[in-house]
Amino acid sequence: MNDLGSDRRTIAFDLYNQLKSDIIRLQITPGETVSAAEIARQYGVSRQPVREAFIHLADDGFLLIRPQRPTIVRPISEDAVLDAHFVRSAIEDAVIRESAKRWNSKASVEIQNIITQQKAASNAADLSAFHAADELFHETIAEQAGFPFAWQVVMKQKAQMDRVRFLSLSTTTSQTIAEHEQIVAALTQNDPQAASEAMKAHLGRIVGFLIQLREEHSTYFRPIGAVDGSAP
Repeated sequence: MNDLGSDRRTIAFDLYNQLKSDIIRLQITPGETVSAAEIARQYGVSRQPVREAFIHLADDGFLLIRPQRPTIVRPISEDAVLDAHFVRSAIEDAVIRESAKRWNSKASVEIQNIITQQKAASNAADLSAFHAADELFHETIAEQAGFPFAWQVVMKQKAQMDRVRFLSLSTTTSQTIAEHEQIVAALTQNDPQAASEAMKAHLGRIVGFLIQLREEHSTYFRPIGAVDGSAP
């Protein structure tokens, strides 16, 4: 019995990760209806692990589960994005300052390899690979700082930012790479203040994108003043 329960939890976890990735990459779009029965058929599983995955996605703020009504992908909330940006900026500022003190040649080689991956992904217009390398870039800085858990906290908090980041990637990969190189230059100099300033400029760019992206993808964003359940 325990093995069956463990298998179900593993399936639910795998589904959660796959659906979360699909939502972040906008393969499943804001406002779209999602059906547990349909996803169960698609993946050849029972409905129970799908329901469990849905609950975790709702906890992350990605799904709106409503009694007797269809489950929908939550539209992007600007307030949630700005809250996440505030938390992320505070944590990553502390992390990069510490990382700059500890930065060494081994870390430089590792991070340059990641930037090389980003350049290859950008040239191939592979936004998913670019996004994955972007995550690894920031995770590596946290690990070098000696605080890998800080990145796990950021990962949890920034979920609502990720869809906005992915929306912007089609036109910003070159700029992102340039900003990453500026961050690495400061780290290589073991300069906490310069590294902090470079990271703040890098992370702060998303705030400027919000207005532009809302205009270009208005149906993806929650109407101002809307409350849960009122979105389409």
